[in-house]
Amino acid sequence: MPLAFVSAQSDAEQATATRLDDPTADALFFAVISKQFTIQQPDTLSLIYEHLPWTKQQFQTGQHLGEISLPLVVLNSNGSERQVPATLGIRAACTGGTECLSASIVGDFLGDGTTQTHSAAEIGISLSLDFSPSPISSRPHAFVGVQVPLVVTHLNDAPYFAPHLDNPRPTFVVDALGFTPASFLHRPIGVSPIAAPFSASFGNHGDNDNGPDARPLPAVAAYLTFGIDGETLASAPLPQPPPP
Repeated sequence: MPLAFVSAQSDAEQATATRLDDPTADALFFAVISKQFTIQQPDTLSLIYEHLPWTKQQFQTGQHLGEISLPLVVLNSNGSERQVPATLGIRAACTGGTECLSASIVGDFLGDGTTQTHSAAEIGISLSLDFSPSPISSRPHAFVGVQVPLVVTHLNDAPYFAPHLDNPRPTFVVDALGFTPASFLHRPIGVSPIAAPFSASFGNHGDNDNGPDARPLPAVAAYLTFGIDGETLASAPLPQPPPP
């Protein structure tokens, strides 16, 4: 079950959560933890951003296509975690279609007070872009997929390793150690179960496209976590109705 949003009209505003049946909703946010590389337990957070205004499938070199916030953690040598708010930037590395997609990520990964920029693949994050119709729009539009490794450990997240009422088998059996970059960090990095904000901004790459220099506009703003049973939980406050 996704969350629905109405995209902001300027980069100074926030995306607004709304009901799934709201005809003005133009962005949907899906999230689930899943198994990618193991058979015992989940190891990946999979995110999907469905953006109805993004219909153009051809891009120009250097075009700024979107930004996605990712609240990552680095697992320290003593087992503690260090929070690393990061931003995944999506650009076109060439003139063409989805084969030109380029993803870089910015954050203080080293914990030295400076920001570093790396390719998404360097820290184990994968990105995809597909176009297709959906139940809320028959016109092909963008589906942006992001997959991030999980960091879940006995030391920091003990309840996830215990049996629970719905399932006597724990969701996690051994520590999920994310991804360890070999080129610069040499420590596990990924997302943890801690409830944290996830947001995304995308350009209006449709009939009213403002060109290659247009800034992405906020489309999603939610909090995300997952329970000890493995269920992913996303939430965003609905606007207060006007007084009678």
